[in-house]
Amino acid sequence: MPISFEQFLKDDFSSSQSGKTLASKKQGALSADQFLSIDFSAGSNSAQPVLTPAHQVSAPARQNESNHLLGSVLDAIGLGDTRIAFKKGWNDARALGPKIAAAVGDLVGADEFSSDQMKFVKRMEDKNERLTRRYSPSVLQGLKEIQETAADPNKGVLDQLAAHVKNPTATLMSAYESAPQSIGMMVASGGTGLAAKGVMKAVPAIAARISPVSVAMKSMAGMDAAGNAADTYVAPELQSVSKPRRAAAALATGLGTYLTDKYTDNAAAGDVIKSLIGGAKEGAIQKVENSARHSAVSRAVKGALGTGNAAVKGGLKEGVLNEAPQQIIQDASKAKARGEDLDINQLAKQGTMAAATAFPLGGFEGVTSHGIDTAKAKKQAQIRTEAEAIMTPEQKDARFKAVSDRIDDGIQKLKLRCRGTGPQPLRLPEQNLPEAPPKRLSPLWFHLRRRSSGRRPPRARSLRSRG
Repeated sequence: MPISFEQFLKDDFSSSQSGKTLASKKQGALSADQFLSIDFSAGSNSAQPVLTPAHQVSAPARQNESNHLLGSVLDAIGLGDTRIAFKKGWNDARALGPKIAAAVGDLVGADEFSSDQMKFVKRMEDKNERLTRRYSPSVLQGLKEIQETAADPNKGVLDQLAAHVKNPTATLMSAYESAPQSIGMMVASGGTGLAAKGVMKAVPAIAARISPVSVAMKSMAGMDAAGNAADTYVAPELQSVSKPRRAAAALATGLGTYLTDKYTDNAAAGDVIKSLIGGAKEGAIQKVENSARHSAVSRAVKGALGTGNAAVKGGLKEGVLNEAPQQIIQDASKAKARGEDLDINQLAKQGTMAAATAFPLGGFEGVTSHGIDTAKAKKQAQIRTEAEAIMTPEQKDARFKAVSDRIDDGIQKLKLRCRGTGPQPLRLPEQNLPEAPPKRLSPLWFHLRRRSSGRRPPRARSLRSRG
């Protein structure tokens, strides 16, 4: 029988009625009225639960039940392993900040703070271990074969590459595991770039000093370097190493990561950032305008080829030029911190494994960047077309005349710049030649000269004597 609110206030909850509760008498489902009639007092049987196990449904249990239902749906459509991979990647992304905090806390002597952060990191790692066991048998077998090939000293780079080619699903799941962290860095760095863009609009004086794209790229490289450095510092295999050696290994890893990101423009992820923050590229606009003149089949074929080319370029940039060197630098730093000699074959296999894992993600980022550039170029080309369509003939003539005038003006300026810089006449260098002897005057010339001056010509005798 339900109780009223007044009766609920008058009831005494101090006495023990746990033996007479409805939960102990009835094991069926409880209605709202029955729930209100239950005695929740602790009494002498406080150690015993008020509700029987049949009625104890916790929030995590309900959440697990819903997750199990979602997992069943994803498994039915073949995406169960993908869901597990993304959950592992999400856990890794959540542990990135605590890893950095733990490394910094250990370096500055905040041992308790560092220990608390590492407990969270360990909890995320334990979750990932349990998630790994939930992969399908084929993925588990593929991951096992890839790891065994990497650990076998008798196998080389080609064997490692063959293991990835033989197990594409396992390689793809490894790529999915790194996707959440990569996407999070892109979002954070993109937000930094957009914030810089807003600051430039508010303060135009600094527009010539900073670039939103540059700010975003540097922030992404800094986050990547800090994450890899912290991952090296808190690595379990380096916990028996002294703190200075761990710090040196972390510094080398972070510096190598930052330089790699800087000289590759953050690889395919950087292309996505530049496409999001920057404007439409002139080359992409010209391609869109030229493709508009072709047939639909030709446009579809060229679009597919462009997408495939972007995927391959993105995969190579992300895997071969970015992730592989970073992995080699990190493993070499760890080996030197432990005082071990560098195993070139092992480093090469680790780099191959990192490149093969990052290739699918880089291909996806390349396709994303290509899609953004194409969409912006189409919009800009449409704006140009609409602007030309609404122009009157007089406006078109004026625009043509203005362009012609600018061209003529440029030619005149070029002529002025080039004036006096053309080919000059050949000038022989001055030489110190001996002076020619004076020419001897003939008697006849002397006679005519004297005659023209009014003087008498010299005598013949004198002429003969001088001759």
